[in-house]
Amino acid sequence: MNRSQFFQNNQTALVILGSGGFLGKNLLFSLLRDYSFTNQIFLSQKGANGKIQIKEYSTLSEWPIEKLLEKFEIIIIVNLISGRMQSDLDSRHTHFTSPKSIFDEASKNPNKKIHWVQIESYSQYSTDTPHDKYYVAGKNLFHDYLRETLLKNTTVEFLVLGHLSGPGDPETRFLPLNFRKILKNEKLVLKNSYEQIPLVDVRDVADHLANRLGEIEPLATDYSIASFPVHDMPTILQVFQSAKEISGSSSNFFEIHQFNRRFIERYIPDEQPKSLNAKINLRTSIKTLTDTLLHMKLMDLQ
Repeated sequence: MNRSQFFQNNQTALVILGSGGFLGKNLLFSLLRDYSFTNQIFLSQKGANGKIQIKEYSTLSEWPIEKLLEKFEIIIIVNLISGRMQSDLDSRHTHFTSPKSIFDEASKNPNKKIHWVQIESYSQYSTDTPHDKYYVAGKNLFHDYLRETLLKNTTVEFLVLGHLSGPGDPETRFLPLNFRKILKNEKLVLKNSYEQIPLVDVRDVADHLANRLGEIEPLATDYSIASFPVHDMPTILQVFQSAKEISGSSSNFFEIHQFNRRFIERYIPDEQPKSLNAKINLRTSIKTLTDTLLHMKLMDLQ
């Protein structure tokens, strides 16, 4: 069943939680690029009281979960909600309490089929110390809840993603924040610069998700875990040196080290020209970085 056939079934609704985020916007673009089933797409929005509201995409009218359960036989919910660098309490609310309330309400009618697609981070499965421990803790809490609370009318699909990048990446995130410094020829101070990063293009993930949604056979299995293929595992330093090479920047890079309770910056010499290109797969990394940097330059001109 392809996605055009799938959404011709007017008994199925698609709810996207976190539709206003980086991946959410790209997923919506991918879904609507070729098909016009907008009356079956519903988006989340945070209400004035902090609770999640569900609204129909085409009319922006509010649809409580009860109304969705009355009209549709199958409800697919894609959870893209994500909040970085939050406090422990805020992260628990973002990644556990809010989506849990939607899951509990949607699955309470035993006669309706619910398929939940949960987006996971590679940092949840890594043995390294996470950069954002409260983010990982909140995501893991909800992961465990979903595994332990499967009902007869619910199925859960976990999709593990690498580090998303691409045009439109919020400027406050790690990569764009430092790309901006490179474009301005500013000094870059790095920590753990030789740590590998599983870089994936957000557009590829969005297309994968859009196609996957049309293949889902609800209740085929209780739950499944899959990882989006990662072709590139460059180091953080390689990513930024590649960005410097592409942009023609004159930025200098430094690694920060701790010595006797003092932090010392050590200069990182440039690699030999073009040597980087032999180290990472050009199919995704270079294209993603080039498009991202071009997008950022165009934004500066506006």
